[in-house]
Amino acid sequence: MGEEKPKIKARLIIESQGTKADVVKKSLKRHIEMMKKIKGGKIGDIKEEEAQQSKDTQGLWSALIDVGLTADDFESLMAFVLGAGPTSIIILEPQNLKISSRELQNITNDFANLIHGMAKLNVKLKIDNYILAKLIEEMKAGKKVDFHDMAKKEAEKAAKTLEGEGPNTELRGKFKVIK
Repeated sequence: MGEEKPKIKARLIIESQGTKADVVKKSLKRHIEMMKKIKGGKIGDIKEEEAQQSKDTQGLWSALIDVGLTADDFESLMAFVLGAGPTSIIILEPQNLKISSRELQNITNDFANLIHGMAKLNVKLKIDNYILAKLIEEMKAGKKVDFHDMAKKEAEKAAKTLEGEGPNTELRGKFKVIK
């Protein structure tokens, strides 16, 4: 019989922000429902905080939930973390954990895929922002604008301007290899 891996007990603190208190609460409920569908763990007790209007961000509401979690293994814990996007993670037990290279590989690939997806979205948002700025500039100048034609031309220009941007160029040189 193989060695039984210890379960990982943790608490995930998840925050939601929005323009209305009810929107924030609904968002947190969707987080909980989504987490219940993730395999490899079990949601325990859930402590909810009432939505409050943020003092530092005008007009935004914020609320937190504190979710108890028992994950079957580290890979499952990371599925919950990547899926729910908590603000904070508190590992209660075990104190030490041994993971296989396969498990580590799966986790790091999931993380890399998430970062890659965010980088692609970031570039798309930069292109969209560039196009909107150009459109506003043309409209302020009183010019008649063919949005579709302009969007195509400006997207090509923006793509060339942003060529080479992504997580690798932004992170290059910021991490040291620890031996």
